[in-house]
Amino acid sequence: MQGIQVSSMIEWTVDREAPLKAFKNLDLASGNYNAANETLRAMTSAIVRNQVANSTIDHVIKNRQMLREEILKEMNEVVSGWGVHLATVEVCDVKILSSGLFKDMQSKFREENVKKATLEKLVVSNSLYFEKLQKDVETAKRNANTEKIRQEAQHTEELKQARQNIEQFRQQCAIALRDLDRVNSEKLYKRENEIKVLLKELEYSLTATKADTDKQIRLE
Repeated sequence: MQGIQVSSMIEWTVDREAPLKAFKNLDLASGNYNAANETLRAMTSAIVRNQVANSTIDHVIKNRQMLREEILKEMNEVVSGWGVHLATVEVCDVKILSSGLFKDMQSKFREENVKKATLEKLVVSNSLYFEKLQKDVETAKRNANTEKIRQEAQHTEELKQARQNIEQFRQQCAIALRDLDRVNSEKLYKRENEIKVLLKELEYSLTATKADTDKQIRLE
């Protein structure tokens, strides 16, 4: 990948179980150990370049451990049967040499920060919205309970007033009945007296008439 410099390190030893293979494949018998190191270094460099070329910048920069494991896996496949034991492969440093690439990464970094800030703002906004919504629901519940209590009290008072009105009406009816009975009694008593007077007058008249009749009969 152009614009990126990757520094790596390899640590290897001769495989104790197959040292002759290492002597043969790396020409260690000649005593030129630098050549063996150069061979493995060149192989490592080629594998590192291949891994970097097939990876994204973020993967190279942020996932060194994964990159190291991928490089080590590929190298073990290559040196299998060489009589070499790869102790470790380290990705020591990753440098961005291209100013354009660095600007692109900075631009992407800024975009990610903007997205992150926007997302955080949305999260906070949603949290505030749902918090307000919850408070509104609680307020509505309290208001509904208050209104329910008020209506129940009003209905209780109206029922009490209705009962009082019924009782007053019942008392008024009882008084009216008593008054009516009294008036009727008075009328009846008066009527009885009138009848008694009339009967007496009739008796007097009858007596007088009888007396006149008897007198007339005697005179004849």
